[in-house]
Amino acid sequence: MATSPRYLLDQLVNNGGNHVLRVNAFLRAFDAFGGGANVKDRDLASPPGSPAEGDLYLVATSPTGAWTGHAGDLALYENGAWVFFDVFEGLELWIADEDVTLTYDGAAYREDSNSVTAGAAAAGTTQGTATAIVRKV
Repeated sequence: MATSPRYLLDQLVNNGGNHVLRVNAFLRAFDAFGGGANVKDRDLASPPGSPAEGDLYLVATSPTGAWTGHAGDLALYENGAWVFFDVFEGLELWIADEDVTLTYDGAAYREDSNSVTAGAAAAGTTQGTATAIVRKV
């Protein structure tokens, strides 16, 4: 039985019913966004060469390759293919390679003033220490 990469949710076996496809699509979305969306990178316009199962990216402007036509979407690598999700107002994203939290306001992303980067600078700690503490909680 197939499982989701992040929370290891069991996917339903499709025996010909559309309801199974809808449930599996929901499980895929929950796995990607449940507990907060952890985005690997937001500056790529083309897919990375060797993505890992469950990797999530915010597609940059002028995308190419498998990401063509998906600028601003979230790209999830699952089962050897890319699955795309529309962003929505209020969506919060953790951008892992920048140690920053972004919130989509319906038109653009804004950096959360309480992100690890801002919080670490204010507290006089290193980003790595603050990141480790935040991720353990």
